[in-house]
Amino acid sequence: MYWLLGSLMVLGLAVWIATRLFGNKSAASFDTSASSRSASTASRSADCCGAHAVCERYGRKNINIVEYYDDEHLDAYRGIADDTYPDDVVEEFREVLYSMLAKDVSGWMCSLTFRGINLPTQLRDEALMLIDS
Repeated sequence: MYWLLGSLMVLGLAVWIATRLFGNKSAASFDTSASSRSASTASRSADCCGAHAVCERYGRKNINIVEYYDDEHLDAYRGIADDTYPDDVVEEFREVLYSMLAKDVSGWMCSLTFRGINLPTQLRDEALMLIDS
């Protein structure tokens, strides 16, 4: 009985030591990536649609590839602030948004961001709801 208890204690100690040795490296890399992620978020705040999770999850790594979703005409709105679009322009964005499949909305939002086009504030919540559905 004491032999079994002693073996379990030695095994537990070995697991604890292995976790301390190898677990700290992954925790350090996690902290590093988190701090670099916040630094990159701050540096790209000017060209971001505000849906960081969407871009990071669905294609932030393919930043050099811009995909169009039959929305080339929206390039005319490059650099315009997201809260200054007139209603007719918001309707142009809305028409494109609701003409695509829900699975393509996240890619479209990233495409707009990569192209320097801000999604109108009025449509951001609608787009995020389509992504979640």
